[in-house]
Amino acid sequence: GFAYRKGNGVKQDDSKANIYYEKACNLNYGGGCHNLGVSYEQGKGVKQDYKKTTTYYKKACNLGTQLGCDAYRNLVGAVWTNNEETNNLDEKNRNYYDACVNHNKASACRELGLSYAEKPDVQKAITYADKACNLNDAESCSDLGEVFLEGKYVKRDFGKAKTYYEKACYMGHSGGCVNLGDIYYNGYGVQQNFNTAFAYYEKACSMNDGSVCNNLGALYERAIQDYKTAKIYYEKACDLNEGLGCANLGTLYHNGYGVRQELGTAHNYFIKACNLNDAQGCFNLGIEYGNGKGIEQDYRKAKYYYEKACNLGMGEGCNNLGFFYGKGMGVNQNINTAKKYFEKACNLDNQEGCHNYKLLNKQGY
Repeated sequence: GFAYRKGNGVKQDDSKANIYYEKACNLNYGGGCHNLGVSYEQGKGVKQDYKKTTTYYKKACNLGTQLGCDAYRNLVGAVWTNNEETNNLDEKNRNYYDACVNHNKASACRELGLSYAEKPDVQKAITYADKACNLNDAESCSDLGEVFLEGKYVKRDFGKAKTYYEKACYMGHSGGCVNLGDIYYNGYGVQQNFNTAFAYYEKACSMNDGSVCNNLGALYERAIQDYKTAKIYYEKACDLNEGLGCANLGTLYHNGYGVRQELGTAHNYFIKACNLNDAQGCFNLGIEYGNGKGIEQDYRKAKYYYEKACNLGMGEGCNNLGFFYGKGMGVNQNINTAKKYFEKACNLDNQEGCHNYKLLNKQGY
């Protein structure tokens, strides 16, 4: 098995290595069990399977192989009895500690890790999050991936980030798949590979995460200019009630990108987006009613939708609302109200709003 794993004297072949490791393990050789556990943990010659990984590490440990014991503890976590630690915990966290340490409850480990993160005690937070991850809590795996990717509290480590995101994605966590895709898209610690990145994005979308489907559509639209594929992902996002997906789908129909231009269809998607409290959808309705393109011009309705976009945090909506008040379009003219909305637009990083606010200041308003 070792010869085939390393390619010593034979052609390197992980699958054949695993056959011999399994035979050695069945003959109660701990080293074979440990190496087979490594194969399942890392997906070498077999499909990644953390349940089998645990089984083989545990068997290796029971056969007296120290590497197996160490690997098992790292993967599952040992049963700790640290009285000094529990004495420093409040009742709620002592209960989490007992459930995590003595009963291997993943949710308790996660909560205990989050509690330590708030103190903050980074090392203990990571320790308990890691145990939760190894007990198949996908959210903890994804959180740890973010910790090591960003390097905010620990030394940045793309390799560890990738490992944790792989575990999360394998367990069906869409965010883990997305972040794993980002690692390949940006080449963080791996060779940049757009095909692999898109495969992970598509996997996340297949888990019915509407925001991921929308973002994937945006990549196809803006990075590749593949409007037909973008439409497919925007449609799925919209069907999952992701408002921005509906707004982006409406824009394709409004502009005739990858589809026949249909202003009525675009309008309907903008309405759905706005009803889902998507600022872009509301803003697009404001544009439609303000310009009267494909629909009867109606400044009052335009003002209504700009106001909703503004209230949803969109600076462009606030700026256009200020313009309507400044010109008296659909409302009574009120320069002070216009200035208020220009200021809000500016605070939302809309540069045109900043310009208009400064202009009114200079005019003495």
